[in-house]
Amino acid sequence: ADHSIRIPRPDLSQTIGTPNACSQGGCHDDKPLQWSVDAFTKWYGEAKKPHYGTTLAAGREGRPEALGELVRMAGDELYPAIVRATALTLLVGYPGEESARTFALALVDEDALVRHTAVNDVYTSTPAELAELLAPLLLDPIRAVRMQAAVQLADVPKELLKPYQREALGKALGEYEEAMAYSLDFAHAGYNLGNLNTRLGDARSAERYYLSAIEIDDLFYPAKMNLGILYNSTGRNTEAERVFREVMEADPEEFEVAYLLGLLLAELDRIDEAVEFLGIASDGLPARSRAHYNYGLALQALGRLVEAERPLLKALENEPGEYDYLFALADHYVNRGEWRRALIVADRMIVAQPENRLGSDIRALAEGELRRN
Repeated sequence: ADHSIRIPRPDLSQTIGTPNACSQGGCHDDKPLQWSVDAFTKWYGEAKKPHYGTTLAAGREGRPEALGELVRMAGDELYPAIVRATALTLLVGYPGEESARTFALALVDEDALVRHTAVNDVYTSTPAELAELLAPLLLDPIRAVRMQAAVQLADVPKELLKPYQREALGKALGEYEEAMAYSLDFAHAGYNLGNLNTRLGDARSAERYYLSAIEIDDLFYPAKMNLGILYNSTGRNTEAERVFREVMEADPEEFEVAYLLGLLLAELDRIDEAVEFLGIASDGLPARSRAHYNYGLALQALGRLVEAERPLLKALENEPGEYDYLFALADHYVNRGEWRRALIVADRMIVAQPENRLGSDIRALAEGELRRN
């Protein structure tokens, strides 16, 4: 619940579903929402002051157009820290260089909440890059920030850290384990210790902590999701499938779990089953390019070529320069004999990676087929 005192915005209630005081009990709860919207328009005119809620709502829905505003919001100190931190959290769904730069800046922000969120959600391409970004935060004055940095660095090769950083890592991990042990009667603590032990390579302890979290709260799906991932990573795929299906039966809108289940079934070469869950993930995670890509490949593997085009296009729409997606779409058009379209995509491949012969080869193939026909 929102306990702050805010100027009512019935128009936002109408567009993004947020509450407003005018429509609550004790005011005008006997009137329809449109009545409040019309009254505000009559008093203040059509112009409305922009509100960060519209951007956050778009980010939660994974709309591609929200990326730029989320980046701007995360770095703008005029916004409240909680708003900036929320924007960072939503940027996790928009992987790419722009988001990576935003996280790097947030790691040195003056506000501790922004730093903590950046540490928690940061993603990098290599362990060395992660160590470079996060090791300084092992000495952060705020305990929550340095503990989270320690968790993120727990599985980084120790040679990437300087001796004093390794010492700081050990101390911060000790602080973290102590804090979580104090809260083990709550599901989140077992979940967090399960995650830490997964990073440390202790699968047996990780499983024990995940199961303890689930025993406390059977509806705490993050613990079940990570338990399934742990089972999959240790070759216990039957158990992983059971856990993922259990979550999907309880909540069909757990799109992350749908994606994981789809990938697991595809890994087991059960593409006809995988395609259902990859489709659910593609629909529910519109900003997740890789979900569209994998769904398209699964459809293609089943010979459903016409259906496969749409998710492959969506993946490329989200990340126009991603070479894997360009190749997948070009290959798709080759398989369908759509040579003109294959030629167009091949040209984009050549622009994206001029040194890669693949684009030129597809272009030559398409040109040859077009000449013959």
